[in-house]
Amino acid sequence: MNETEKFLKKLTVFQRAQLQNNLSMLYQGQLASLNIVKLKNTSNLFRLRVGRIRVIYIKTKKGIVITSIGNRDEHTYRDL
Repeated sequence: MNETEKFLKKLTVFQRAQLQNNLSMLYQGQLASLNIVKLKNTSNLFRLRVGRIRVIYIKTKKGIVITSIGNRDEHTYRDL
């Protein structure tokens, strides 16, 4: 089990529902109500904010690829 799977297991029911709702909106292209920011010094790397949770993803021609999901802390953006 990797870090992302462990993180998702620890979420509350409310946090999990919020995250699922935001991810489904992201995949459907409904970006207007989402808190999305393009990360500096990257060509196609973005972050989605869901409360304290950060979803880092890449936009490709075929769609969206999620690279990491986790709580915001000092290590969130370090290895990008």
